[in-house]
Amino acid sequence: MWTLLAVALSACAYYVSIGLGEFWPAAWIAPIPVLLVAFRSSWRTAALAAFAAYFLGSLNLFAFFAKIAPVPLLVAELAVIALVFAAAVLVARFAVRRLPGWASAFAFPAAWTSYKFLSSLVSPHSTSLSLVYSQTDVLPLIQIASVTGLWGVTFVVTLAPPRIARLTVRAPRPGASRSPSSCGALTSLECGHRRLCLLFAGGGQWRSLRGFGRWEPVRFQRRNRTADLERGHRKPHRVFASSGGRSGLRRIVR
Repeated sequence: MWTLLAVALSACAYYVSIGLGEFWPAAWIAPIPVLLVAFRSSWRTAALAAFAAYFLGSLNLFAFFAKIAPVPLLVAELAVIALVFAAAVLVARFAVRRLPGWASAFAFPAAWTSYKFLSSLVSPHSTSLSLVYSQTDVLPLIQIASVTGLWGVTFVVTLAPPRIARLTVRAPRPGASRSPSSCGALTSLECGHRRLCLLFAGGGQWRSLRGFGRWEPVRFQRRNRTADLERGHRKPHRVFASSGGRSGLRRIVR
């Protein structure tokens, strides 16, 4: 449900800010919902959400271009652009998991700006579908074009969304716990395993465990704790033991 809502929000924002859209603030926030999904979910879900959001958002061009181009060709062109956008989102997802926070913020704008630059060199439409044209009313921002061209404006507009999404969602890193619930489940399994070891290996009385300690196999025997302290000047420790000579486990609490 959250993923569908994020796709709908991004699609609406792109619909009014790219192509024939002219609402410039929407271009700044459009990638944020799909980036939130990408940082939280698997790469397949992230790719599908990004593709759907951008493809649906670019349909504002459909009514215009359908009059001058075959519909299958138009759909294929919009799908290709949406696939590239999904790839840029996956690049941002990878960077968040592998790079420091300051470096990962540049992955998405760098990927998308690079695509726009390369496509302008080979596409007959050049830069006609760039989101920069929706920013022409933002005079302080559009001044960057005098130095960097359209690519600097594209980079700046797409720089903020991944940073905002990164601050909102703490993405898991390799080797880290997936969730607090998984950590709790492992803790419960560990405690249960240790209880069973005491019960079946000792064959006698056993006590409840509290906390964690260091475990080592020993032979069950009665211990003289006063003698231990006198010999080694060691702190008191609890010994789990039962009568008999069978092997068992002892917990030493330092």
